[in-house]
Amino acid sequence: MLFAVNSISTSDVKKSGVIFLTALFVAILILINLFLFFVNLTPDISSLFIETTFLVAIFSSVAISLVTVLRLGFRSREGKYYLSLVIAMILWACAESIWAYFELALGIETPYPSIADFFWLLGYIFLSYHYYYSFRVWKQARIIKLRSLFVSVISTSILIGFLLYFSLQSGDEGGFDLTTTIVGNLYLVGNGVLLVPAIVIMWSLSRRDILLLHRILLSLFIVVNMVGDIGFVYHEMLVDEATFVQQEWVWPLVYTISYLVLITGLVWYNRISVKINNNVQNVLNKQYPYLRKLWSETTNNYEPNVYVSEKEKGIMEHYQS
Repeated sequence: MLFAVNSISTSDVKKSGVIFLTALFVAILILINLFLFFVNLTPDISSLFIETTFLVAIFSSVAISLVTVLRLGFRSREGKYYLSLVIAMILWACAESIWAYFELALGIETPYPSIADFFWLLGYIFLSYHYYYSFRVWKQARIIKLRSLFVSVISTSILIGFLLYFSLQSGDEGGFDLTTTIVGNLYLVGNGVLLVPAIVIMWSLSRRDILLLHRILLSLFIVVNMVGDIGFVYHEMLVDEATFVQQEWVWPLVYTISYLVLITGLVWYNRISVKINNNVQNVLNKQYPYLRKLWSETTNNYEPNVYVSEKEKGIMEHYQS
C-alpha cells in the first residue's frame, strides 16, 4: 500500500498540482478582467454580472463539496467531516441568494445588514467544525505542533482585538449604529475563529504530505474570504455611501476568488484520493488473491467451504478498517 501511494506522489501529484494551480491562476486573471470590464458598464448590467458570477461560484462550491461527501460516503468519518463543509456552503449560498434578491429585485443597493447576514454567520459554525476537526485527526497522527497552535492563537487574538477596537472607535466617530456594529464585529470574531486552524494547518504541513495542495488551498480559502469580510466591513464604515456603492464590486471579486480557490482544492482532492484508492485496491488484489473470499467471510455472502487462515482474517480486518 505504501508503494502505491508513493508511486503517485512522485508523478501524478506534482504534475496535477502544477496543472491545477496554473488553471486557478488563469481563471483568476480572467475573472479580474471580466470584473474590470463589466463595472464600467451601466449599474444594472454591472450588478447583474457581479451577482450572477458570485452565485455561480458559491453554488459550484456547494456542488463539488456535495460530490466529495457522496464519494466518501455519509457514514464514513471523512464523509461526516466534509458534510459540515457542505452545510456551511449551503447556508452561504442561501445568504448570497437573499442578498442578490434584495439588490436586483428590490433595488436595495447595499442590503447590509440584513437577514442574509444571519445565514452567513450561521455558516461559520459549521465551517469551524470542519476545520477544527482536523486538529483531532492530526493530533492522533502527531502532526500538529503545539508551538504552531500557541502562535496562531496569540497572533489571531491580537489581530482581531485590534480590529474590534478600531471598529468601535470608528463607530463612535462616524455615528454609532448598533446593528451594523454588532454584525460587523461578529464577522470579525467568526473569521478569527477560522483563522486559527488555517494558520496551524499551513504551519504544520510537510512536503511529504500527499494532500499538501488540498490543505493549502482550503486554508487559503479562509484567508482570502477573511480579507473580503474585513475589507467590506471597514470600507463600508470609512467611506460615504455613494463612494462605497461605486467601489463595492471589489469585495464580491475577492469572495469569488476565494470560492475558486476552494473549488480547486476540492476537485484536486477528489482526483488524487480516487487515484490513491485505486492504487491501494490494485496492490491488495495483486498481493492477496483471496480477497474476494475473505470479503465473503465477513459479509452475508459467507462461503462455508472456503478456508480462511488466521493470518488472512487479520489482513481482511485491517483492510476493512
